Amino acid sequence: MFRLSPIAAAVVLAVGTSHAASVFSTDDPTWEQSIDGGATWSAAESFGYSETLNGVTTAGLWPSSVTEGPTVGFRTSFTLAGGASAGTLYLYTDDDSTVRINGHQVWTEADTVSTFSPALDVTPWLVAGGNTIEATATSYFCCGRTFNARLEVDALPVPEPGAGALMAAGLMGVGAWVRRRSAATRRP
Repeated sequence: MFRLSPIAAAVVLAVGTSHAASVFSTDDPTWEQSIDGGATWSAAESFGYSETLNGVTTAGLWPSSVTEGPTVGFRTSFTLAGGASAGTLYLYTDDDSTVRINGHQVWTEADTVSTFSPALDVTPWLVAGGNTIEATATSYFCCGRTFNARLEVDALPVPEPGAGALMAAGLMGVGAWVRRRSAATRRP
């Protein structure tokens, strides 16, 4: 029968992780806008209407200089250290819009009216490291010009610094104990 000594039983192997839900929305100051097809970009203006997305009031973006007609581009970038176990995107967009995450089109609508999207599962398009949301929106009427987005992400756990060293030290301690124990039982 194999029994651990009290010293060996005291060796605990633990890998610490950091796991958190993250939210990226049009409330963030990282959004940019373009009114010339992406040739130039500037900080996005919170000139649009605020809307409630998944129970949270979210700022609307729209350039104050644009009324109806031209297509406006929006973009932001963010980092997920370990990737995502789940990602849901909520949108309210004025008139026609398209949204891409890391180049993959996840939403398009062309019904010339403001639209709330359903909850969009965007998990397959989120990656560990840098991610980008790009959108275009066009307002055809005088009122309600806005682009609102809220991305809720459950980030995958990332090992804490030193977790690997802690695990290696624990394994070496258990290995040394097993070696000593084996040597003691082989003596005549």
